[in-house]
Amino acid sequence: MANKDVAYQQLLARYNLKLANKYGKKSEKMLGANEVFSEVELVLDEHDKNFLAVRHAEACRCDCRYQ
Repeated sequence: MANKDVAYQQLLARYNLKLANKYGKKSEKMLGANEVFSEVELVLDEHDKNFLAVRHAEACRCDCRYQ
């Protein structure tokens, strides 16, 4: 009977470990989890694009669109 109890406990431990690995916190990956959204960075990027377009238009004096 003791051997069955040991075998049962080992099986139960392996099963619990499998569940923890499958459904635990670290099992689910979130895209972009390590990225930080910065509204300031987004606004500055837009500002930079506009600034460069104006500078290009002044320097080039052409009809092209700076992209």
